[in-house]
Order: sequence, then C-alpha cells, then structure tokens
Amino acid sequence: MDVNETDLIVNAVPPGWRVIAIAIPLRVIRVVADDLNITFHVEQYVGTAQWRVLSTHFEETAWAGLGAALQDLTVKQVRLREKIRLAQHEKRMAMIKAENPLGPN
Repeated sequence: MDVNETDLIVNAVPPGWRVIAIAIPLRVIRVVADDLNITFHVEQYVGTAQWRVLSTHFEETAWAGLGAALQDLTVKQVRLREKIRLAQHEKRMAMIKAENPLGPN
C-alpha cells in the first residue's frame, strides 16, 4: 500500500465530517468532527476502508467535545497497550511452565 492509498483510507469520511486526529501506534484510531464542530466520533479502522464508531462526544458549544474525544482516544490506546503486555506476559509464563513442568525443586 502506498502513501496515496493510505491517505484515501485514513481521510475518508462522510460528507460534512473531517478528520481531526489519528493515533496509529497500536491500532488505527481517529477523531472526526462534523462541520459545526459540535459532534466528535472516535473511530477504529476495521479493514477494507471501513471505520467503526467507538464513541460519540457531543456538546452544545463548538469544539467543547474535542477534549473528551481526544482523551477517549488516548485511554483506548493505553488500555490496548496494557492488554497486549498482559497477553505477552501470560504467553511467556506458559512457555516457562511448558519448559519446566515440575517447577522448582
């Protein structure tokens, strides 16, 4: 996939919406805003140019929901990182147990 194809996927939004932020370290998540800057969606890329809405942040005042949306994006990335670390730890422990089934003497 080249840069142009990636750009088309990441920036593809319905009419009246635009991309505000993107987080990619663990999974592709973005924050998109409507034209009035009142509603913000946190979305996750699920493949084949499809995005799934994870949460919606709405405030009466323009831009007021952006902080909550960005914080939600960050929390979702941190939680995933912790899940990955726990899974890796459990996998290492299972490998150690498999190598030494009797445990320490």
